[in-house]
Amino acid sequence: MSKNLGTFKTRINGHSLIVTIPKGTGLKPNQELQLIQDNDGKLIYSPTDENPWNSMEPHDFKHDMETLDFEITNAKSIGKENI
Repeated sequence: MSKNLGTFKTRINGHSLIVTIPKGTGLKPNQELQLIQDNDGKLIYSPTDENPWNSMEPHDFKHDMETLDFEITNAKSIGKENI
C-alpha cells in the first residue's frame, strides 16, 4: 500500500542535490538508503539490508560454559573482555 507523503523540491549542496525526507517516514538519522531508477524515470528509495548482528538477541555464554562444564578460571584477560 502506497502513501503520498507530499511534494518536495530538490536543493543544491555542493555538487549534489538534496531532498528533505519528513521525520514521519520512520527513517532514522544516518540510515543507509538505496536509490533505484525505473525505466520510466521513477526514483525509488528503500532501506538497505540491516546488519544481521544488530537484530540478534544477547547470548548468555556463561550459561553455555556451565552447561558444557567449560572451566576458564585460570584464563587471563588480554583485551576488554569480561571473564
